[in-house]
Amino acid sequence: MKNTLRIVFIITLISRISIAQTGWFIQPSFTSMDLYDVKVTGVGSLMLGSDNGTVYKSTNNGFNWSIYNFNDPLLNSSSFKYVLGQSNDNFSVVGTNCAYGYLYAPVDSVMRIAVFPQPDLEAVSEVSGVFNYTSFVAAGTGGNFYIRDTQSPYWRKDTSATTIAAGRNINYCMGHIFVGDNGLIMKADSVGFPQSNGEYIKWRVIPGGTTKNLYAVYASSGATYIAVGQDGIILKTSDFGENWVQLQSPVTEDLYGVHLNYGSLICGANGTILRSFPAIPDKWFKQSTPANEDLYTVYSLSYSDFIAMGRNGIILRTTDGGGDLKNYYTNCFIEGFYNASAYSTVSDTISFSLRSSVSPFNLIETTSGILGIYGSCQAVFGPLVQNSVPYYIVFNHRNSIETWSNTPKMFNGNDLVFDFSPAANRAFGNNMKFISTSPDRYAFYSGDFNQDGIVNLADVLGVYSNSFQSGYLPSDMNGDNLTDLTDVIITNNNSNLFVSAIRP
Repeated sequence: MKNTLRIVFIITLISRISIAQTGWFIQPSFTSMDLYDVKVTGVGSLMLGSDNGTVYKSTNNGFNWSIYNFNDPLLNSSSFKYVLGQSNDNFSVVGTNCAYGYLYAPVDSVMRIAVFPQPDLEAVSEVSGVFNYTSFVAAGTGGNFYIRDTQSPYWRKDTSATTIAAGRNINYCMGHIFVGDNGLIMKADSVGFPQSNGEYIKWRVIPGGTTKNLYAVYASSGATYIAVGQDGIILKTSDFGENWVQLQSPVTEDLYGVHLNYGSLICGANGTILRSFPAIPDKWFKQSTPANEDLYTVYSLSYSDFIAMGRNGIILRTTDGGGDLKNYYTNCFIEGFYNASAYSTVSDTISFSLRSSVSPFNLIETTSGILGIYGSCQAVFGPLVQNSVPYYIVFNHRNSIETWSNTPKMFNGNDLVFDFSPAANRAFGNNMKFISTSPDRYAFYSGDFNQDGIVNLADVLGVYSNSFQSGYLPSDMNGDNLTDLTDVIITNNNSNLFVSAIRP
């Protein structure tokens, strides 16, 4: 079938004023159709699946778009939900009613997989294994799997994979990993080895620890995958999909797309975009966006140029990473965790919140950091936090008293340095305890077992009731992973002093 390429709605150039914008902005739309999945197929080249059998192509990183027309009325009623990008502008797409299309050097083809009824296809992957075995695997609604491989040029149903999926919709895939409804994660194993059903892939269900629907999955370079889905669920694996853990999510909106490359990005309902800044994406921040349309796909084109697309042709773009990070640097100590003879502390996770400097002191953002053994800590805040705006810094820890900075502080050049430890008056109301000299050091009070902002008899009884238990517990006031008399004494002493949080 001959390729055709006709230009439509190509006037989407971004002005210099737009390029200079900070954060996410709306790029002028070129269509009102829903935009589902975008992949890179070459330098500056993108392919985008959408409604009505339409695939869009860009040759300048998504600033201008044209229709790549398969020129086949068979697909006009289909929505292309998934694009498998390959090198040299080759790609495959799948969509509703078993639609399948591909471009390969430079022959294109379209078809509907010959089954009835025809399920919607939501994912397609090229899976390779031993003995030069290569296959294309497509899957979708009803948990239906189809395969075309080096053993046969025709599509056929993979009855084993379909049986394992047990009717649960497959919504997306990446490499050997397919995800779907009710927390379904399926992995292709032993690829290329003959199986008892005559196929050459062994399928396994991997426990993900959730029953939430999973709508997308993506892999970084290496063993790390991120899967996202219903109600803001975010799962992570660091061993090629064998074991998954749930990460803390800053949203409850459904999440539909994820991309790990130059930037770690997630998109979802109501204009939601999340970003993770470390190389290993454990912590996610919500970024501000100017739209509330559902976003189905997101892609990082460079370290700061990102694009997201979705319902009704919405396109969001940022050329500065969606907003700048803010770094908070501090030195601080926790009373019970401090070793005065070694001038060191037990390392632990602590959190910092930024609150408005004006009553009622609204919460702006909360983040966490790791307290080092010598008291240093760096905490990273997202783009909701602004330079030259005063914020109270609020410290929290699993069994310490909430402590506020003495006065509001401001970030300058995306950085803020403020140490709590040199003096009691670094805390609002002088609310810290002297712990050592040479140099003088002050620490946050320990003992708030139930985190109600006061150390009292309830905390003493709570710690006592956990006596002789081991592990990472709020009753462990000195960080030795054992609750014993030492922890009771620390809590009781501060209860006798009526230690409590002091707020503006």
